[in-house]
Amino acid sequence: MPAAGPASPSPFRLRLALGLVAAAAAGNLAALALPFMSLRMAMSRDDMGLFHTVRMLVDSGMWPLAAVVVAFSLVFPFAKLGILAWVAAGGRRSGAHLAALGWVERLGRWSLLDVYIVCALIALCSDQWLVGAQPRIGLGCFTIAVVLSMLAGEVLSAGLPAHPQAPPANRGAAWAVLALRAALLVSALAVPFLRIDDWLLSDRDIGLAALVAGPAAHGAPGVAAVLALTLVLVPGLALLTEAARLAGRPWPRLAGWCARWNGLDVFAAALVILIIEAQTLMSTRLQGGAAALVALLIAERAIALVRRPSA
Repeated sequence: MPAAGPASPSPFRLRLALGLVAAAAAGNLAALALPFMSLRMAMSRDDMGLFHTVRMLVDSGMWPLAAVVVAFSLVFPFAKLGILAWVAAGGRRSGAHLAALGWVERLGRWSLLDVYIVCALIALCSDQWLVGAQPRIGLGCFTIAVVLSMLAGEVLSAGLPAHPQAPPANRGAAWAVLALRAALLVSALAVPFLRIDDWLLSDRDIGLAALVAGPAAHGAPGVAAVLALTLVLVPGLALLTEAARLAGRPWPRLAGWCARWNGLDVFAAALVILIIEAQTLMSTRLQGGAAALVALLIAERAIALVRRPSA
């Protein structure tokens, strides 16, 4: 007798998902027209929107990075919403629906790439006498749209069986890697990742604390909350789920949620683009926090080496 497929979402869940998709689409459309940031340079002030990063990278000859920003900040958000609407409108979850849903959930957090870049620029430019930056309404619209689309995916995937977590092939090595990841996460949070190194500006070290505090101090607490969630809370929870797995009490659903909402790898990519973009405003150099972040991402991939596939 063939095994029963996953249960279809209830009508309420389907309506809720479609409502979230519609709200996210409205936020994305507004973000195309509204500025993300107001940038002051000496006596001039410019409003910069979603297309600014792309234009800056193209002007700098960074076509591959420009393509990444276009893909994840302009094209992918609308493609993701179209797929989510198709899955929700289909009612019953076919194999094609499940494959598409898994694809957009794995890539969903990458839509935050431009949000991380803008917030880091705001942190860099705050309280400088030659340059300054303020968040604008487009940043909030886009951030809310990304979160709503990710929540729509969570609503549609609720009730699906969680993927089993493979037991460790070497438990001692797994605990050692976990301890290393915890130390690197603390370092990435506590040690600045970028330093202003420009004689015209005040020296400043920028870390994740300043990145999160920047939008909150400038009237965008919702954006700050999303930064804190994806860059601080979720990475910490991911370590807890790994510890629970090693202790024989796995939390596969929470582990899957953490994997979908952890933004550290997206932020690492944003940091590369930020360094290029910031050079048009000021001289900067990397600090130890950037090295800790890269090492943490490598350690998170290395955990697969101490797992064995599930039977």
